[in-house]
Amino acid sequence: MRPARALSVVLALSAMTGASVRAEEPAPRDVGARLAEIAAARNVPGLVAVRVDGGKVTARGVAGVRVRGETEPLRMDDRMHLGSCTKAMTATLCAILAADGKLRFDETLGDRFPDRAPKMHDGWKKARLEHFLTNRSGAPESLDEGGIWQLLWAHRGTSREGRLLLLDLLTKRPPRAEPGTKFEYSNAGFSLAGAMAEAATGQEFEPLLRERLFRPLGIRSGGFGAPCRDGRTDAPLGHRADGKPVAPGPGDDNPPTIGPAGTVHMSIEDWAKFASLHASRGARAPKEFGKVDWARLRTPPEASAKDDSRYAMGWISLERPWAKGPGPKDRGEVLMHAGSNTMWHAVAWIAPERDLVLLACSNQGGAAADQACDDAVSALARP
Repeated sequence: MRPARALSVVLALSAMTGASVRAEEPAPRDVGARLAEIAAARNVPGLVAVRVDGGKVTARGVAGVRVRGETEPLRMDDRMHLGSCTKAMTATLCAILAADGKLRFDETLGDRFPDRAPKMHDGWKKARLEHFLTNRSGAPESLDEGGIWQLLWAHRGTSREGRLLLLDLLTKRPPRAEPGTKFEYSNAGFSLAGAMAEAATGQEFEPLLRERLFRPLGIRSGGFGAPCRDGRTDAPLGHRADGKPVAPGPGDDNPPTIGPAGTVHMSIEDWAKFASLHASRGARAPKEFGKVDWARLRTPPEASAKDDSRYAMGWISLERPWAKGPGPKDRGEVLMHAGSNTMWHAVAWIAPERDLVLLACSNQGGAAADQACDDAVSALARP
């Protein structure tokens, strides 16, 4: 029976019985064929993308393979590594804790760690949580100085213990700039924000994020580190920029210590649940989140206008004509972020005025994957 005919029969029967039947929503547009073209043109092993309008998935697609040179196809529900797109999740978690009264955006590192404050350089004692979440804490982009990065790789304790080690090592030296005065993108800064959340709750960051963010949003695939832990058929492998797959084990992701800055993985449609939360400006937030200051999360500090960083809390705040909503004061607000651990690439574009989300991920890092994800987002943006 043709769909149109079937629907007319159902409506006729419901009219006779007095039942109420609502027409089914159209299936999401399948962009898999276009993604296959992009993956081939950019020479990436796999690509997955999704579009969400008003909280509903309206377009999606997947193309390619889990491992280059093998035949197992990439799947829509495969877990993809999100890299620095984790940062917005960490900021959101901190906002939820702030709504609970467990954290304050203006509390300082010295206040949160009074037992460690005597050993901190004085410049760090007044670094605020909001400074870490907006990349304005004075924390460096690179942790090579003093061998900190190597020490984090060598650390064998818990991830929480690793973050305390990072805190102690980093704060022995002065911050690179007075906190709050200069933008510098920093994984270390977000890791210390995670440490502040841990100190406030007594819980390790990873289970805390699962409990307070993933569970209320219905995110079941969320985890940490490389998605493939239990064998080559368990999940996709990441690939370096040269296209070579990275086997599960040491070196398949960054050290767990920097989890709050960039080690989350999940399916793209689970990621869309989080992104849609921000697209709605918190309107679809679960009641467990409390009264979160959603505007603060997406608003860059005033100083960002001077250096053109436009970095809010885990989001880069931009304006684009295509994102302009119907309101007289709408200006085309966009929240954007990309993430990569050099073996994966992910990108998010969110237009809150239109309640629109565009997401794309590839299981390869490097420039080709970056371009492939941008091409995928462009394909999703077309009606």
